[in-house]
Amino acid sequence: MALEDSSSSEEEEEDDDDFDTVLGMIFNDDVRRPRRASQFGRKYINRDRAEDHAKIMRDYFGPNPTYPKKYFHRCFRMHTSLFLTIAKPVERYDDWFKLQRNASGEITTSPLMKCIADVRVLAYGCSADAIDDYVRIGEDTISEAIRRFTKAVIAVFGPKYLRTPIEEDTQRLMTDSEARGWPGMLGSLDCMHWRWKNCPVSWKV
Repeated sequence: MALEDSSSSEEEEEDDDDFDTVLGMIFNDDVRRPRRASQFGRKYINRDRAEDHAKIMRDYFGPNPTYPKKYFHRCFRMHTSLFLTIAKPVERYDDWFKLQRNASGEITTSPLMKCIADVRVLAYGCSADAIDDYVRIGEDTISEAIRRFTKAVIAVFGPKYLRTPIEEDTQRLMTDSEARGWPGMLGSLDCMHWRWKNCPVSWKV
């Protein structure tokens, strides 16, 4: 089922943390000064969040992106339009995703980078520290982002897209399956209910 972006154009214009304007808003020289690590003994890594955000924009979301749309679909298991349809409501739902300053006065990671990290981890099932070299976000932040992202998706989209199918949904899905040559199939992941003449004897039902 394709997700629909229910937000109006007026709401998007009022969104101060819109992905397209994030760089020009708050990434200034005063927040790029060297910082100390937040914990004793931990080495501070200057990830230069402004440049990292700009790189992701150039790679996939700019007017002339470095990589074609099919690359985004291959890497993140969804189209860019679907990604934005999910990411923007998530940002509006949870203020943690919005741009803000942390306790040391440094600007936090952009909403785009947090959502990119979430979808990348969920798409590949990789560990939180496996994508730091691209999204430039620490393991702890990615883990927190994934936890909040999944909760936000359930809260925002659950009532419409994660609910139990009603009779109308079931009939539509059955009709679609029959048109594809799989009559009587609904939610089958292993094809156990499909007659297969070459099925091994041990699997015969």
